[in-house]
Amino acid sequence: MVRNIALERAVDIAVRDVRLGNSSQFGAVPDHSSLKLRICREAGIIPDCLNSVKVEVMPVNKVPGGVAAALGNQVRCIDKSAPPGSQTPDTYSTGAQDDLMLIHVCSTTQPLFPSTGFGVGMKVDANGNYAIIAATAFVNEPGARSMMNNGNGSGGNGSGGGTGGGSVGASGSSN
Repeated sequence: MVRNIALERAVDIAVRDVRLGNSSQFGAVPDHSSLKLRICREAGIIPDCLNSVKVEVMPVNKVPGGVAAALGNQVRCIDKSAPPGSQTPDTYSTGAQDDLMLIHVCSTTQPLFPSTGFGVGMKVDANGNYAIIAATAFVNEPGARSMMNNGNGSGGNGSGGGTGGGSVGASGSSN
């Protein structure tokens, strides 16, 4: 629960600069590693954060049902039992102007108190890790500034400031 709150808060703080266009740390919409680093720095309590967090950013289709379809995608987490280098790459697209962007963040970690009521009841993988999931959204406002792509994803020119989107999170289990 504590780590879930820390991850939710970290994602919200990291994405706030993107939403408001306060990109003093990034210059524009951050590249994947910068966003992940900021989330991990803000979360603080997640052990080995850079190696246990998966950050995915994707545009949401504007057709009716597009948001539901995007939210219905299974959130991918890091499989710590997999051999090094065999992880599925993160989806990271900076999108285009006026795109609604969805961000999924998943951390896999050991329960803080595994023998308490909450810890015993958690769904864990073969290594005893459970998943903490946070999600949020923002809109690439047209004309505000250009976005960085740096070869990550299928982004383009757009804006990084945004509006809307609260943080939504749930605990789940890793695959």
